[in-house]
Amino acid sequence: MRSPFRFSMNVFTMRRSGAALVLATVLGFAGAATAAPTLVFKVPATGLTVLGAPPVGGPRSETPSDSAFKAASARLVNLQASGALTVGSTVELVADVVDAEGAKAPDGVEVRWAADVGFLSAPTTYTAGGRARVTLEAPTLAQTIRVTGTTPSSAASTSLEVAARPDYGRATVLYVFAAPSTISAGGQTTLRALVADPHGNGVSDGATVQWESTSGTLSAATSRTAGYGEATNILTAGDSPGIAMVTAKGSASDPGKSINITVNRRPGVYFASPVPTTAEGDSAAGSTFNVNVFASNTASVPMPRADFGWDGQGPMPDISSGCAAMIPAYSNCMATYKFSTAQRGTYSGTLQLKLDGQVVDAAPLTYTVYTNISLTSPQTDGLMTLLFQAPSRTSGDPDVFTFNATLTNPASSHEAVSVAGVRVSGITNGTSVDLGTCGAALEPGQSCAIQVAFVRPSSFVAATNFSVFVAKRSPEGRVAEQLFMLRVSPTN
Repeated sequence: MRSPFRFSMNVFTMRRSGAALVLATVLGFAGAATAAPTLVFKVPATGLTVLGAPPVGGPRSETPSDSAFKAASARLVNLQASGALTVGSTVELVADVVDAEGAKAPDGVEVRWAADVGFLSAPTTYTAGGRARVTLEAPTLAQTIRVTGTTPSSAASTSLEVAARPDYGRATVLYVFAAPSTISAGGQTTLRALVADPHGNGVSDGATVQWESTSGTLSAATSRTAGYGEATNILTAGDSPGIAMVTAKGSASDPGKSINITVNRRPGVYFASPVPTTAEGDSAAGSTFNVNVFASNTASVPMPRADFGWDGQGPMPDISSGCAAMIPAYSNCMATYKFSTAQRGTYSGTLQLKLDGQVVDAAPLTYTVYTNISLTSPQTDGLMTLLFQAPSRTSGDPDVFTFNATLTNPASSHEAVSVAGVRVSGITNGTSVDLGTCGAALEPGQSCAIQVAFVRPSSFVAATNFSVFVAKRSPEGRVAEQLFMLRVSPTN
């Protein structure tokens, strides 16, 4: 009977440039030790590796024989990406390697990779655990990438198309448009936001855009992109004119872009700008003073006659309207408010504009009625007056000059006015004012005399003109700043 022949095999792998040599020493046992033949295999290199050499003479664990895998029919199956791929990022591709009968490839089977765009971590990888892996890095341009894996022994290839999507997490709104950008109160405008990722790729397939507006109502708080990365919305203006600022954001990190929408009043009749806010009149100048306002028809059709009113303090003004029975389209008409000057003071109220008895516009107005105290001087002759002929003197000695003036409260002022606080401006050398016969107040029609004194500087050696103002300001009334031209000259 033939005695059984037992053997074990030690396998060593040594890397060289290119391929590797695997040395397998077969030890045969048939009672006594026999010569050990050596087998040489050429396989892809993975570094200097000892592939499970058992102890000499010991048993090795049962493993499927490499011969069970038919390399000639090796192919890649189930080639898949491990996750989604965004532009500028990476994803791992994994494939099972089997033969025609479905046997799993042993470790170390060569797989070659190719991609039409982008970057691969290596042109060649080797199976481990029956699978081949490679890492794909996408370019910054959103597109579809075709990756192919091939087993050289069979030349069989498998392909996978991987979509490099825009970076939705960092989507940014580039521009916001509104058509039209000017609307009337209650009107609508269509908003469009153009969205892209940081690499400039249009985010065109469903990115969420957040919308905000400082006034009015948006049709939706969010909308999704479509087409070339465009999201749309609709703004309905409120009832008040002004500016509605609309902001769109493409992601949480996006500060957003904004656009201002001008909201005008609804078509109709309104006060035309500018509307007077203050007015004043001199009670001594006449019985009334006028404030003119304009009504403007902003509609494309004629509007009914506009009526005007006043809601406020003081005497009711006399209002005359130049607006016709029908106000033509896009035209203005004027109304005149005549305020009484019978009583000094400051009054406030509201100018009103009415259509069919209803107030459609209003504007505040403050008006003041004051009284000017007139100033005269017996020493004046027109504007230029030779007031003083200085006496002979030695250069360097100061001279004091005086002139007289009269303050008068016109009879038409209706009320007494205070004359305290009269001042002189234009001369700074020792100026003083003596109120003379003036008391605390002047009744209508009364006058009083004042005297102004000043010191001529010693450096004056020739005729000199002074511009002198005598003026008075007070809550009760005001003195017009009346000019006196004084000529001072030395005597010979």
